[in-house]
Amino acid sequence: MMTSLLCLLGGGLCALLGTPRPSRRLPREAPRALPLRRPPFILGAAAAAVLGVGVVLTGQLSTALSISLLSATLVSLWRRRRRQARTQRVHELSAQLVGHVLADLRAGHSMPQALAAAAESDVLGSSEAARGMRTLIGVAATRAHHGGRGGAVLTEAQNTYPDLAECGRLWDNADRHGIPMVPLLEHVQRRIDAHLRHHRATAASLQGAQATALILSALPLVGIALGSSMGAHPLRLLLGGGLGGILLLSGVALCCAGLWWCHLIISTAGGTP
Repeated sequence: MMTSLLCLLGGGLCALLGTPRPSRRLPREAPRALPLRRPPFILGAAAAAVLGVGVVLTGQLSTALSISLLSATLVSLWRRRRRQARTQRVHELSAQLVGHVLADLRAGHSMPQALAAAAESDVLGSSEAARGMRTLIGVAATRAHHGGRGGAVLTEAQNTYPDLAECGRLWDNADRHGIPMVPLLEHVQRRIDAHLRHHRATAASLQGAQATALILSALPLVGIALGSSMGAHPLRLLLGGGLGGILLLSGVALCCAGLWWCHLIISTAGGTP
């Protein structure tokens, strides 16, 4: 029974951390998507060890399920925060890139030349998102130099680099209708700058709400500590199975639901889908 339970918990943990889809192992000409790095193996091993120790020490199914539910919620929220932070970083890099390309266009360079110069320079830094962006614009510049549609390469990266995809659509329209690229890219730059300013202002105004959500999430732990200090032994009841196990599992489920609800409210208020 114990071995089966540990295998079940380990399988659930592996499903939570996830494995790369087969499509992400196929080579591509351009990086259409930059997958988020999976948590390292040591994180999964540590989480599995914690679950195993919890089951061995308590021997209660309700305790193991509570630990699994809490771990899954925390890992999911952590991954969503990482994804949101990466999306914001992509917007910042896109603003830097558009500004650099605009400067080259005003100096008399063509769009492929400006993109090639940005791909070869270190203006974007050395982060993972910056490396993917340099590879993307390098492929677009190379295709345009050989008579292809460089804008199509940028447009294909809609899911990963939406600002560059918009630049690619404008580039195609400019080549088709003979429109100068400078005023079009200036409009894109103003839109990205306005988005970044709105995000910074919203994040600053939501810091109080985030702190309140964290404090409310910690209140059950404070209650358990107060009960223990008064000699009520709440942990013995919660970890002893039976009615205490039901109360523990119900309380953890409600806390996890509250964490997700607060996260969704704050993300929606901040303009993050």
